[in-house]
Amino acid sequence: MTSLQKQNNKSRFQQMKLALLASVVLLGGCSLFSGSGGETREPNKLPEITNTITLEKVWSQSVGNGADGKYLNLRPALSGNTLVAADAEGLVKAFDRDTGKSLWATELEIPASGAVSANRGLVLVGSLNGDVAALSLETGKELWRSTVSSEVLSAPVTDGSVVIVHSIDEKLTGLNASSGEKIWEQSVSQPVLRLRGASTPLMTGGLVIDGFANGEVRAYDAAKGVQAWDTRIAAPKGNSELERLVDIEGRPLLISDVLYVVGFQGNIAALDPATGRVRWARESSSYQSMAAGFGSLYVAMANGWVSAVDQRTGATNWRQEKLEGRRLSGPVTHSSYVAVGDYEGYVHFISQVDGQFAGRIQVDSDGLRTQLLSDGELLFAYGNGGDLVALKIR
Repeated sequence: MTSLQKQNNKSRFQQMKLALLASVVLLGGCSLFSGSGGETREPNKLPEITNTITLEKVWSQSVGNGADGKYLNLRPALSGNTLVAADAEGLVKAFDRDTGKSLWATELEIPASGAVSANRGLVLVGSLNGDVAALSLETGKELWRSTVSSEVLSAPVTDGSVVIVHSIDEKLTGLNASSGEKIWEQSVSQPVLRLRGASTPLMTGGLVIDGFANGEVRAYDAAKGVQAWDTRIAAPKGNSELERLVDIEGRPLLISDVLYVVGFQGNIAALDPATGRVRWARESSSYQSMAAGFGSLYVAMANGWVSAVDQRTGATNWRQEKLEGRRLSGPVTHSSYVAVGDYEGYVHFISQVDGQFAGRIQVDSDGLRTQLLSDGELLFAYGNGGDLVALKIR
């Protein structure tokens, strides 16, 4: 075979791979895998509930066009008293956490594609073009812009020294937090088919820990990019590429000295964050980040069930099945409740104790895809249509 033939074959393979990727570009937002056999199911109707809590909209603001009809996870970020959110066209706005007063707005003119982060005085935004922009949290002024290898569908994170970026081609890149200069880059093999999304890295104890589309969790030295450990929490099963999807898209969750991760069509697992050793693992399927409280992990399952899992053993404490197929956002704990958004823009409040509904409120008729954000007093919901709402339980 000539070098030209090899090149053409490689090109055709890449085209086939891109076509397959395109065919599941929205898997993360549908109920394709609701049933045990993978059949499509219609979303459950809005369940009838009796409100036992009173919900108040404290303030509401608009952030441009929101997701602009795209499947994006544009979760806002809170740092101190400043709440920051971005829309799909690269408009970044900051608001006073208490009043919703606009503090500043910056037009980046890049297609923002994932959640923003706000930490150590920096606001970090990634784009569909692989751009990473750093803004001043205080003024919104752009400080630097860098480019990584591919789309950035999760929030870049920083410890003040290094910015870590997870791009959709399964590369982790370390950038200088002051200048944006590339320090290191690590690649992880990716499967032929994957969900459209990426896990948000977790930085702790000098390590950066992240999950990948091949079912692995890996830890690297944050400053140098040297791999510390890797652990597989799910192995592909089945005959078709769809059946073999085992993506880890939710952010790893660290509670005390235990690291928790969950994968799609895989497992939920408790790991030792220093070594990656598995303490326990249970079969599960989710493409969202988890929440924790009252000794439980709260998981929005791929089929729309919400489960409470014991942090010590992985046993199921309760399961709420009435939101099946409603394309839930990742859960968040707020007061004594678990809050999740759905595809019709409702926020559902579920008791952490027994999994029963306590209340609900609609905040954006275009739907809620991004995980809600809680500071203990206020709950922030950012809808697909661009509505940013602060909620309070009275």
